[in-house]
Amino acid sequence: MAKTADSSTSSRHYEAAIAARMDRLPITPLHRRAVVVIGLGQFFDLYEIFLAGVLSSVLASQFT
Repeated sequence: MAKTADSSTSSRHYEAAIAARMDRLPITPLHRRAVVVIGLGQFFDLYEIFLAGVLSSVLASQFT
């Protein structure tokens, strides 16, 4: 079933209204805590990748 022009326009309007509502919401401590936890997770994930790359090059040079 294909969408009509009216349904796609109303869908975009509805999505814009949701986005505007979310922009008006205040930032709560829960949001800040989520940003900190996600940031720490990404930091340690990327640090592990960096460490594996450095150690692999050091170990490769010692064992070849």
